[in-house]
Amino acid sequence: MAAAIVSAVGTQPTGTENHTFNYLDLVRYLAVGNLNPSPLGYVGGSDVFTTITPATAQGIASAVDAFPRGAGRMLAIMHALDGALATVSPGATAFPWRRQSALVQWYVETSGSPSEATSWLNTAHQAVRAYSVGGYVNYLEVNQPPARYFGPNLSRLSAVRQKYDPSRVMFSGLNF
Repeated sequence: MAAAIVSAVGTQPTGTENHTFNYLDLVRYLAVGNLNPSPLGYVGGSDVFTTITPATAQGIASAVDAFPRGAGRMLAIMHALDGALATVSPGATAFPWRRQSALVQWYVETSGSPSEATSWLNTAHQAVRAYSVGGYVNYLEVNQPPARYFGPNLSRLSAVRQKYDPSRVMFSGLNF
């Protein structure tokens, strides 16, 4: 996927990092080698893409380039939406993005005010708005509608919730 993004952007990166991790090594990497860190704030979100076209790749690159370097540690993590995930029908569960090709997780660790990181996250979404079909529910964002995460499955999910949890005992932070 990285080679396709480089090809689509049409310019060579000034540097790259490619890693393949098992689960525990990924945890260590994301913890920057410190498994007992002082609490850090973070701002995160996501965008889901049906295909990675040159324009999509340029949008992602523009979002990364727009990051204010003093706002924290930023990661743009690409996830392929393939394998077992893609073998399930998009309507079989609440997760609708089973026929899309990839998602990018926007993640910023902040040590102070999250305002710069939050502003950048909005900029990142704007940079890919024309190519994004939604977001991943495990990366909830403030003031985003539930349809962003559940797409066409939201009405069915709402009906299930109303039937089995009308008192809203199980609270997710999303209002639907």
